[in-house]
Amino acid sequence: MNRFTIGLICITAVSFSCTSYKPSPAETANVNVIVQQSNTDVSDVNDINKSTPRLHEPVSPDSELAQCRDVYLEGKTLIPQLTYQFDHSPFEKACFVTFGDTAEMMIKHGQPSGVTFHIFQNGQEVFEFPDVFDGNKACWAEAVAFDDLNDDGRTDIIMKGRCQVVKKTYPANAVFANTGTSFKTNLHEDNKLEKLNSIEKIKAYVKKDPEPFFRSGV
Repeated sequence: MNRFTIGLICITAVSFSCTSYKPSPAETANVNVIVQQSNTDVSDVNDINKSTPRLHEPVSPDSELAQCRDVYLEGKTLIPQLTYQFDHSPFEKACFVTFGDTAEMMIKHGQPSGVTFHIFQNGQEVFEFPDVFDGNKACWAEAVAFDDLNDDGRTDIIMKGRCQVVKKTYPANAVFANTGTSFKTNLHEDNKLEKLNSIEKIKAYVKKDPEPFFRSGV
């Protein structure tokens, strides 16, 4: 090998090292919710892009959203893409915060497993959503939306998610009805949403016949 060849190899190596990108430890610690993109259809990805803030979306340190992301639960990792300002009864001037189980996520190489959803006010947890994805830790959220699904003047919550079994994934969607004092879900009715692959399709399905999702004792 002559000097000219060696010189080209060195120049190429230097150029590559200058243009390649290595995420910082802080960025690596964050979770990208599109963890199963190879198994997610195009409508899923489009829905995520329209419904959730991006992982590195610029946020002013003094903004309300930045304050929503500056909360903590022991053993949990905050998922910023699915954390929002939340100013709806019964939790005005609050934050909707999504966490993953830190230990589970490490085992799954960063997959947001053991996902839980919470309402925070003034930096303190005031509500945790019950029965999310029936407590299955192999599930995660892909998109969240807020809407009044039964025209009662209260904002309900729609969650679009997926669960993993071995190497395959399947949809796991949920609707949390606003009771006026908290949020409750109906696991039996949620199962009927399984094949819907976007937030808008879930909304349309529920709005067409909301009564089963909102009946007393949900």
